[in-house]
Amino acid sequence: MHWYFVNPYPHPHPRSKYEKKCGKLKWDRQTDGRTDGLTDAEESYSPLRCSQQFYGRWAGISSRVNRLRDSMKRYIFSASLVIATLLVWVNNIKLFGKYDSNTNQRTKALRVAGIPNNQKQVHHIFYLKVHKTGSSTVQNVFLRYGIDRNLTFVVPNNSTGYRNVISYTDTAIPGYNIIPPPKDKHFEMLCFHVIYNRTALDKILPNDTKYVAIVREPYLQFDSTLRYFKHVLGDGQNVSTFLKNPHLHKNEDVRGSFTNNRMAFEFDFPESLFRDFNSHKTQEYLKKLDEEFDVVLVNEYMEESIVLLRRILNWKVKDVIFLILNKNVLHTLDNTELEKRQLYRQYAKLDYALYEFFFERLWRQINIFGQDIFREISYFKSLRRSVENFCSTDSGPFIFVQNSTWSESFRVSRKDCDDMLRHENDYVDMILPRQYK
Repeated sequence: MHWYFVNPYPHPHPRSKYEKKCGKLKWDRQTDGRTDGLTDAEESYSPLRCSQQFYGRWAGISSRVNRLRDSMKRYIFSASLVIATLLVWVNNIKLFGKYDSNTNQRTKALRVAGIPNNQKQVHHIFYLKVHKTGSSTVQNVFLRYGIDRNLTFVVPNNSTGYRNVISYTDTAIPGYNIIPPPKDKHFEMLCFHVIYNRTALDKILPNDTKYVAIVREPYLQFDSTLRYFKHVLGDGQNVSTFLKNPHLHKNEDVRGSFTNNRMAFEFDFPESLFRDFNSHKTQEYLKKLDEEFDVVLVNEYMEESIVLLRRILNWKVKDVIFLILNKNVLHTLDNTELEKRQLYRQYAKLDYALYEFFFERLWRQINIFGQDIFREISYFKSLRRSVENFCSTDSGPFIFVQNSTWSESFRVSRKDCDDMLRHENDYVDMILPRQYK
């Protein structure tokens, strides 16, 4: 970029050919060859010549002032660049870390922000599969990756009656709700329904495990829950009736409720906050989660979240391609819908605090990577549309994806389409005989 400065003041005229002695001006004989002094006409203009003498002196002063002004412009421009650089640096500190300038704290903030610190693909992963947040779509990515690389999964032992659920109300406990790992092996990946509890999870997962979760706009998560678990409200109930007085329907035991800030419950918020919301204590717990989770995806920005996840895990583009599973109805944001959301916000304060906190953090993490990640997001969206079109039509055995800035070339086959649409129960059936021979 080039900067051009235009001087609004013209350069002073050249000095007059008159010698500047007012009242005694002499013609410069070298100019016109005269040797007999000034003519009568020239003598009669001596006042003019005096003014020219004054102008000549002013021209010298003006020239020096102009040079000084130009120098000041250069100094101001240089100072502006320095100030701009400092502002960017300070802003980056705000993005990197919520903490002060302490080196250890900022390093921790960078880790939480998702800046990769090595070139090795991450294989140790905990994924909090939160109900009705689009979590099955992301789970499918982890299941495919783990099976392709023969990783050892934390598998439910069917104590809940569901093959794909470790627990709706508790964390993972070996011998109780999960099958212990095979002999001479350790768990590498957990991506089935369970309640988050860091202390318990640290006992069964490696120290370098990356912790991942997903959230969704709370009202949409609530509405999806009601559509899926029709037994929650009973016959004859609807969302509007529920929201006019939700406490009539609230299960006093928060552990058994799917409508009382369910996302916050699965993130293991203190139960006291469900009974008595406290903004300060809520923010304290969110700061704890901020330090413990490496990535929290946002359903409404799934592709942006997945690209960020790919970079943090250092996976390949093909590893994270996905097809949307368990699609729900689209919502029209009319006045009635807005009224419902406002009512629900008053009820689900914990879920909204959770969602808004990690929504903001997602974009802080993305912005740290600069413009390149936005170009990758655009590329990934286009690629995913092509894969969706291929998988939904009978257009050949595979599509070839050319190499790009972010990926080597690869193929997407019909088998890949089948794997991206495969139900998690089918994956459990694949894992068990392979893992426990």
